Amino acid sequence: MGRLNHLGLQAEKNKMFGIAGQMEIARGKVAGYYIERKAILNNPTIDNMNLDQLYQRMRDIEKRNRHIAGQKKAMEKPKEEKNEKK
Repeated sequence: MGRLNHLGLQAEKNKMFGIAGQMEIARGKVAGYYIERKAILNNPTIDNMNLDQLYQRMRDIEKRNRHIAGQKKAMEKPKEEKNEKK
């Protein structure tokens, strides 16, 4: 961080203000003042879908997972048979 400060000051002395600004930004990133976030905007989520798109998405998911739809759920407790005698 000290090196970035030194380079920024040298750039200011030489009237290279663009470079000096870049050094300030770099110092801010090192210090944690700037957080770089990359968002993927092309990926539709259920929040931005209309009702028809949502139902189509559900049909696609069901079609892709049809092979496991009939299987017993692993976390489900087995049902106990009750043999009640009265």
